[in-house]
Amino acid sequence: MSDFFQNGIVTTLHNLKTRSLQSLEEELHEFSEHSPMALILPCLYCELAQDALSHIIDTLNGATYLAHVVIGLDQATESEYRHALDYFSRLKITHTVLWNDGPRASELQDKLKQHNVAPTDLGKGCNVWYCFGFIQSLPDIKVVALHDCDITTYDRALLARLLYPVANPQFNYQFCKGFYARVAEGKLNGRVSRLLVSPLLRSMKRVFPEQSFFWSIWTVFAIHWPVNSPCVSTSSKRYEFPRIGHWKSAYSRRCSATIQRSRSAKLRSQTTTTTNTKRSLRTIAAEACPA
Repeated sequence: MSDFFQNGIVTTLHNLKTRSLQSLEEELHEFSEHSPMALILPCLYCELAQDALSHIIDTLNGATYLAHVVIGLDQATESEYRHALDYFSRLKITHTVLWNDGPRASELQDKLKQHNVAPTDLGKGCNVWYCFGFIQSLPDIKVVALHDCDITTYDRALLARLLYPVANPQFNYQFCKGFYARVAEGKLNGRVSRLLVSPLLRSMKRVFPEQSFFWSIWTVFAIHWPVNSPCVSTSSKRYEFPRIGHWKSAYSRRCSATIQRSRSAKLRSQTTTTTNTKRSLRTIAAEACPA
């Protein structure tokens, strides 16, 4: 049976196979003239030995609408960092490798800790946080995508469908998260979402219906598959992603996008009705199915 999940708060954009990849990429090239796009790839050094990352790099060479690729490299010595520079040199798109364990990054981390603005824990979230910081230093980047480096079935359609809702100037989306069906080798996967995350969020909605974080719970609950990481957002500095170092950064990015827009709406009008608030939240975020 086809899946037409649509929960009302977060728009779910299903892949109905009505457009070719070539058509999408042609439009993305047009959008990139006014909204340059970047991609963040957080990875561990050990992932350089995996076939998945090698395939991703080769595939990205065809995504010529990208203006910049930022690779956040974790758990690497100096010699391993230099090997990573050589490894990613086959990427023809302009790119930067951030050595998160290097002396300059460590010095920056110490300075930020003095002002209580550094991530508290090392990990993927910390990696992504510094990559977003580097993106903010690039003056022209308007749209930023993020996905993992262990996707074995990666193709250009995944990236194009992820970027399109936010890059398209005719849409009003500022955040989009990718999802894919959790069915493989005759098994129904996705147990973390089905058996842990969804029941937990449903319980929190019942126990804390009037709390200030209610909107974030409601929004994450409306997301089809909230656990996986691929997402894209505008590079606006209004999005101050929380300083979370571990895997929960995936949730914090989605929640922060909704909470900050919701707060802005409340500041503009304290009399906004629940119906109008739901309508405004619907235009903030979207889910895109790559396959």
